Amino acid sequence: MKRFLRYLIFGVFFVFGAGGYSCLIAQDATPLRMNKLQHSVVSIEFLDREGNIFNRGNGFILNERRDIITHNNVFHNARSIQVKNIQGNVYSVTKILAEDKEGGLVMLATENYENGVSPLSLSVTPPEINEQIMVVSGRFESEYSVVKGVVSDILEIPLFGKMIKIKASFPSNFCGSPVMNMNGEAVGIMLFLSPDGYGYALSCERIGKILPVKEQSLSEWVGLRVISEEELYREGIYLIGTAEYEKAIFSFEKAIGKNPDYANAHFQIGYCKNKLGKYPDAIKDLKQAIGLKPKFPEGHFQLGLAYFMQKQYQDAVESLLDATRINSQLFDAYFMLGLAHTALEQHREAVDAYRQAISINKNVPEAYFHLGIAYLQTENKLMAYEEYKVLKNMNKHLASKLYQMIYQ
Repeated sequence: MKRFLRYLIFGVFFVFGAGGYSCLIAQDATPLRMNKLQHSVVSIEFLDREGNIFNRGNGFILNERRDIITHNNVFHNARSIQVKNIQGNVYSVTKILAEDKEGGLVMLATENYENGVSPLSLSVTPPEINEQIMVVSGRFESEYSVVKGVVSDILEIPLFGKMIKIKASFPSNFCGSPVMNMNGEAVGIMLFLSPDGYGYALSCERIGKILPVKEQSLSEWVGLRVISEEELYREGIYLIGTAEYEKAIFSFEKAIGKNPDYANAHFQIGYCKNKLGKYPDAIKDLKQAIGLKPKFPEGHFQLGLAYFMQKQYQDAVESLLDATRINSQLFDAYFMLGLAHTALEQHREAVDAYRQAISINKNVPEAYFHLGIAYLQTENKLMAYEEYKVLKNMNKHLASKLYQMIYQ
């Protein structure tokens, strides 16, 4: 048994650090029709009481009604908003049509926006790591109206979704700009620049979470704006994206100060504490989140992870089983469940858990590796060898390790 235990921690760090599998693919890019694309992107200008522009952002045409999608990072203290297109025409924003409070997306209606402008094509499939992209600004007079970059990472943040990390030489004022792939599709919406110069964007799949709001004029919407728990929560999410977990916890705590029953904020505090290795504290916060939102598979998974790291393996099994009962498609929960059963020397149960994980995602070599180990623990070398044969074509390093364990 002891000769296999050292692989458990390897397995935990695989689950804990995994952000999904991305293939490196060659881009056979179609040249962008930049003129058509730039007609669909606008500059958004924010005016004070005296009508002076004090801030700028970007947006783009979302639909055939020529509504505009943008991000509300730059809305604070605006008394009125106008949009300017590539031809220099200016249109007043009249209404807020829809909003995603946690994501910060806002859909705007303008007064008599010109006809003949096509919306951008959207892709809810995020780009691949190392894929080339373009970020298009509505500041057309600038030499930086189009910035080329490379996708550095795709961050999967629990309960929030995907955030695209971009390496490029960004100027300021790119918030709300579309991130375009080489097929001319918008794959993301720019959020912010980190101090080290990386850009961060929401995946366009987040647009699906935007909800209609009670019809309000712009002046009514601006007048009612306060810093809400959702904005504080979003601030914490951004800090998770840049791995500033201590600061993120502070933002989530401020959100809970406004709404003590904000289950997602309690969860994110537990998630951050797991990232920081503060497992006993994480357990308390995750239990509180689950108490507020019992059918919470991500909460049960993170609780199981915290229990595992505290070597409370039976508690880990129970939490991970709860996660799989609520959502039977959680690969990470089944993989982690296999590790917990292995730690308890429940090897047949571990085999079942790893096989279930593989049925959900057949592209993770670590799952086959640990399944092979579990078969060895049940003295089934024949099945362990079957996993070795699969691994040979996926990960030669893990295949070699498993082979040595089978025949040592």
